[in-house]
Amino acid sequence: MATEVGIIKTLIGTAVATATDGSQRTLQAGDRVYQDEVISTGAAGAVEVEFTDGSVMTLGRSSQSILDIDVFNPQDVAQAPEDVDSEVDALQQALLDGADPSQVADATAAGAGTAGGNEGTEFVQVIHEAPEVTPESGFDTTGITVEFDDGRVEEVFDDTPTAGITTVLLDEDDLGERQEQELFEDYAALEDAFETSTGFEADRAYAQGVDDEAEGDDLPPGALTVLSGTLNADFGNDGPGDIVFNAEATQPAGLTSGGEDIQYWVSDDGHSLVGYVIKESDYSLKSISLDQTPPTSEYAEIIFTAELTNVDTGEFRVALYGPVDHPDGATEDNLFVNLGFTISDFDGDTAAGALRLDIDDDSPIIDENQHQGEGEDLTADEDDIDGRGNDDYAPGDDDSNNYQWLPLNFGADGPAADDPVALSPEGIVDQYGNALTSNGVEIQYTWDADSDTLIGYTDDVTSPVLTILVEDVEQDGAGVYIDLFD
Repeated sequence: MATEVGIIKTLIGTAVATATDGSQRTLQAGDRVYQDEVISTGAAGAVEVEFTDGSVMTLGRSSQSILDIDVFNPQDVAQAPEDVDSEVDALQQALLDGADPSQVADATAAGAGTAGGNEGTEFVQVIHEAPEVTPESGFDTTGITVEFDDGRVEEVFDDTPTAGITTVLLDEDDLGERQEQELFEDYAALEDAFETSTGFEADRAYAQGVDDEAEGDDLPPGALTVLSGTLNADFGNDGPGDIVFNAEATQPAGLTSGGEDIQYWVSDDGHSLVGYVIKESDYSLKSISLDQTPPTSEYAEIIFTAELTNVDTGEFRVALYGPVDHPDGATEDNLFVNLGFTISDFDGDTAAGALRLDIDDDSPIIDENQHQGEGEDLTADEDDIDGRGNDDYAPGDDDSNNYQWLPLNFGADGPAADDPVALSPEGIVDQYGNALTSNGVEIQYTWDADSDTLIGYTDDVTSPVLTILVEDVEQDGAGVYIDLFD
């Protein structure tokens, strides 16, 4: 019968015990092992064997060990003396007989004697038995190792601001409407800052819109051209930082007013933007002493402004003071002016947006409401033709009225620099609907833009039959003169 030499104290992975007869069994923790068995561990296995004398043997992965007498010899286990029981029985009987154990029992071994009188402390050194064991059989072993994946560093989410397009509707028809006094006070402060920064004298543009409701108008008559609102922008979870206007991002390029290039100024803090044109003047905008000669100077005419009135909430105010030139002069089209801005949150992340001015054009009209006074129709009398008319007062003669004021309203854009009024020959007929003739020849017409004159002639344009001259063009109309020559 095989001799038990120990038990499996600890088991990791798999281990197999092979008996002397070649039979194998898979070991479990707590299984007994026997002398001369071969203990084998797997590739990921390890085993600890506790022998009957309390000593321990460990095997690492892919190891073998034979439990022979070189590893553990059961005969070497210390045995208790056989006479222990008899000595105890004798001592007990002596006590029962009333004997003194100190007189009966053998004297104890003498000690080392009393220590000397030297002062101090003696150290007690405890030597641990068998702190390390170097196996002398089997394969090389290593400790059990477990590798853990590196922990994932959690990324902190950094929120960013957002910005889009904020649209403001403005109509040049409504320029010149009265605004609240406090708005003019705010403008004065902005103008002072502009003048200090640029060195230009400045004044806001003044334009008077038609204030009608023509086809294509986006707003009703009387709408304001100074408006407030809130930007389409959000600082995000990081909180407010700043909002600043960006002149470089303002579009479209090449924007003009009255044919002059619009330039942009942004305040040092970025919270105000001014669109302006430079004009020539033969007088200073500021007061001049009577004894001074007014110098020729340049000054800035402010067309529109934009201000951030509360950065934390994105509140703004825009004002349109003068017209901008639209690409299509034949219709009341809309022109987009995108004022670029940049929003930044508390930790410096940014986003770009635009404050869009959607500006509706203003078109000139024939103002039928103007009072014309006497002589509403142009009249000419052939009697008055120089050198050819009778120049008499025959019965039926009418008083001549060769001058007439055309009731016009050029609107916010004002009269054009060239050909503000051009006369067309279309529809020139007599009261019967017939074309006009001279000496039996139908009159032809041509418009001379250089002299602003409509010329009627038969054979030679240099020998006109009649002329209609346009002059004295003003914001609210123009004067026309008619002359007959044949």
